[in-house]
Amino acid sequence: MDLKPLPPQVAESAPVLPFNRFIQDEPSMGEALIRRLRTGYPAALVKQAGEYFKVPEKRLCDILGVSASTLHRRTTRVASLDPAASERMHRIAMLSREALEAFGDDALAREWLLRPNQALGDSPPLDLLDTEVGATAARRILVAISEGGVV
Repeated sequence: MDLKPLPPQVAESAPVLPFNRFIQDEPSMGEALIRRLRTGYPAALVKQAGEYFKVPEKRLCDILGVSASTLHRRTTRVASLDPAASERMHRIAMLSREALEAFGDDALAREWLLRPNQALGDSPPLDLLDTEVGATAARRILVAISEGGVV
């Protein structure tokens, strides 16, 4: 099993898709995903996510664990996020995909991700995606919404 990261020039030359396309097209598992995460997503993807959610980049920086100055520097240099921030960005994309599947509507899915949720301690699901524990709690609610169960 070859899990070597892609050369930096490959990652940097990859076009940044609008975030809604990224949500739909990004694999949820597999060796290719592992390589992409290790190489790092393009830093410009954070701006795309900010536009998609209509939130300040600072909010996404907090979730990704990246300072605004580091993000600016990496975006200007057409560099990648580090693997940890890339994994958090992937978590945001996958939960966004799951919300879209649960609600069947992009606007409703985004609204759910951004609205404080009582079952999550009045935190918006998006703000909990800095940890897998937070993502698991949000997924549990989406499963209950999809299947009509109780949280």
